[in-house]
Amino acid sequence: MPTELKAVIFDYGRVLTLEQAPEDMQVMKRLSGIDGDGFEALYWKYRNPYDAGETTAAEYWGSIGAEAARTYSSAEIEELVKADNLSWSRMNERVLQWALALPDAGFKTAILSNMHPDLRHYIAKHNHWLANFTHTVFSCDVGMVKPDPAIYHCVLSGLGVRPEEALFLDDRLPNVDAAERVGIHAIVFRSADQVSEEIALRFSLPKL
Repeated sequence: MPTELKAVIFDYGRVLTLEQAPEDMQVMKRLSGIDGDGFEALYWKYRNPYDAGETTAAEYWGSIGAEAARTYSSAEIEELVKADNLSWSRMNERVLQWALALPDAGFKTAILSNMHPDLRHYIAKHNHWLANFTHTVFSCDVGMVKPDPAIYHCVLSGLGVRPEEALFLDDRLPNVDAAERVGIHAIVFRSADQVSEEIALRFSLPKL
């Protein structure tokens, strides 16, 4: 029998949005002066402190540049931040519209995302639909990142639901595993079709 749920929790990047486009990564590589696979490794190496709000954009990009013997001016960092924000702004319209329709079917919704302050402010400014979610938890606002168990309890508290009453969708297995250890139902997001099939088998939710 399908599990009864009261809330669905969405990761932002690669769930509500599409994968970063290759051309967006190329723009950041060009702006940074770091080409090849080395850029992407550095891009993620210093990400958690940035997403947790522990470091600024200048410190984040400064750390990346230091490993490649490069320094960036304030204007160059501003351009890198703009390019980074844009790379996470291409929405997965199918998933987003489903999320926005869930409240009409009686479900609470939330966003739980590792996100640095610059992107947090960018999406708040450019996406009016953000206010349609029941609750949002961004890592930079709470000073912790997934898969820290505390961040899952934070979103559950904001939603006012028990772990077993919530479903979490995230593209990263460690984050899904952590949610399940807290007691939240969770699915690794690989595609809308794949998640739609899993939801139909396991839960009483409107069709994605």
